[in-house]
Amino acid sequence: MQVERSYYANLAARLTRCVALFSSITIALALASCGSGVTRPGLTENAIDVEEARMELVGADSELLPSRNLDHGRQVESFFRVVEVVRPAALRVCHRLQAQNCEAIESKDPKIVRDDSFNAYADINDQVGMNSGLLKRAGSDDEIAFVLAHEYGHVMAAHPSTKATNASIGALIGGVLGALADSSICRSAEECNYTMTEALAGTGATIGAVAYSEDQELEADYYAGLILAEAGIDLHAGNESLARIALMSGERSGEATAFAAMLRTHPLGDRRLARWTINRRALEYATAMNLQDDNSLIRDAAQRAASGDAQSPVHWANPKSGSSGAVWTDGDWTTIEGRTCRRTIWRNDNRTLDDRLRKGILNVCRAGS
Repeated sequence: MQVERSYYANLAARLTRCVALFSSITIALALASCGSGVTRPGLTENAIDVEEARMELVGADSELLPSRNLDHGRQVESFFRVVEVVRPAALRVCHRLQAQNCEAIESKDPKIVRDDSFNAYADINDQVGMNSGLLKRAGSDDEIAFVLAHEYGHVMAAHPSTKATNASIGALIGGVLGALADSSICRSAEECNYTMTEALAGTGATIGAVAYSEDQELEADYYAGLILAEAGIDLHAGNESLARIALMSGERSGEATAFAAMLRTHPLGDRRLARWTINRRALEYATAMNLQDDNSLIRDAAQRAASGDAQSPVHWANPKSGSSGAVWTDGDWTTIEGRTCRRTIWRNDNRTLDDRLRKGILNVCRAGS
């Protein structure tokens, strides 16, 4: 009889673990159908971009500016020097892009938190702040500017409220699944302690809180690029800051299990740096060429794509509109109505109101043909 009870106890334990795993996966899949709120994703990196970023991180120790080790008084001075430049730029970008929560940027003063950890935040009330530990260890005001612009990016994209909503949805889904699991395991309501209900509600809230957070971090980086460009700050500050963040976290690259990766709150350092770098180069090109509208950028990218090797797309990004996309060739040079032309396909990655990508065809013809 004792052996039989032990067998059933072990069976129940295994069943509980299976239900928990299945329910966690179900929560994740349910949340995956919800919107992330990401509307300006910026350009997307590829494997070569990530490998280049990985190599950049390998040599970052010797290339980075040394930490300034500022005392609190100088941290305050540095922080508010940065705020005076970045905050007005963030407000201008917010209004120009018709982004969200512009009023919060204007009315809520950024805060310094006396905490020695290397961190910054944008909370559910759209309040941004930075830890003294980050201010102390940054190598320059420009690095601090990137971090502050990144947090304003979260505010403009309404990421804190999206995260809170996803956490609530996750808790609700988890609670329902847990209650169903408890009802199948417990023999009666009086004998049930609703362990699965509580556990899966907590798991659902955790998964919901970080659902899409990697996409949101990358979008906030892209907004940071738009803000820094508006403020006239060298975009290489982002490379410096992201390299320092990766080194401070002890993370240059690596693999994670599917579940661990889902629960991450930031992308891996090499992927994040790669994404930033490809967008930085496109934004810098648009600024240097004084191309300030999407059509001009698309036409310019089409010319470069048609004149290139046709092996990879030409990317473009607009620091004024926040739009970004790619142009690639579609076939060889051909004669069209007596002119030698090449067809290109263009794409704008910004989400439209009906959540579709905008695409089009542009023929590039050789001069004098």
